[in-house]
Amino acid sequence: MSMSTPVLTHAYQQERNGGNTLRNNLELLDWFSMEQALALLQKKADSQMTMDDLASQCIQYNCAVYLKLNSITKGNYPGAFNHPSTHDLANGVYGIGYQLVEDPKSLFAHSDHGKCLLPLTGAVLVEPTTNSERIDNLQWEAEIDLTSHLPLFKKSDIQRLADEIIEASSDGPSRKSILMVMGALLEILTSPTPKRMNQDAIQKTITDTHKGKRGLGKRNVEDIFSLANKALKEAGE
Repeated sequence: MSMSTPVLTHAYQQERNGGNTLRNNLELLDWFSMEQALALLQKKADSQMTMDDLASQCIQYNCAVYLKLNSITKGNYPGAFNHPSTHDLANGVYGIGYQLVEDPKSLFAHSDHGKCLLPLTGAVLVEPTTNSERIDNLQWEAEIDLTSHLPLFKKSDIQRLADEIIEASSDGPSRKSILMVMGALLEILTSPTPKRMNQDAIQKTITDTHKGKRGLGKRNVEDIFSLANKALKEAGE
């Protein structure tokens, strides 16, 4: 994958202009820039990894990507009429702080400089003042200026991704990961109202329910299911 977009272009410029400084003391940080995230991944998992590769991991939902809003940012809440709040959110909401990007492809593949409409999840205010009522973890959307809002990553997410890359390049998933998937399957099978699902739906349920847990990332779960199917098929031959 090779992309030339404002987000990646700016990230590459950061790397060229201040790479050594940005790479220092990564273990002391809770949040990484794209360059810092790549530095840790190159050090721990894959020395040949590029920013395009990291963007691809995000687009495939193997790693969450965030933006930090520089100021109170107005946006829309599509589910306004269904929200239990007594306030009318149909007139807009006002995002603050760190926001999860729900559609990484829109972020990384956006080809125009300027603003991009992004679905986000994070804290919002019901009025554009700091003492307004705050609603956490709301999924909303806003036009974001990509030239002034660069991707950010949680250190824990990057460390988990590094572990998954290492595991994927080894002889196969670890015993612990396999047991965790088995445990997640048992949860689904023994739930009060188990649903009939195909394997893709089961995998998605596992990764959604256990989001952020090491060993239960999308790639790892897919690999374990693939190996399980192969082993069962070979046993029947």
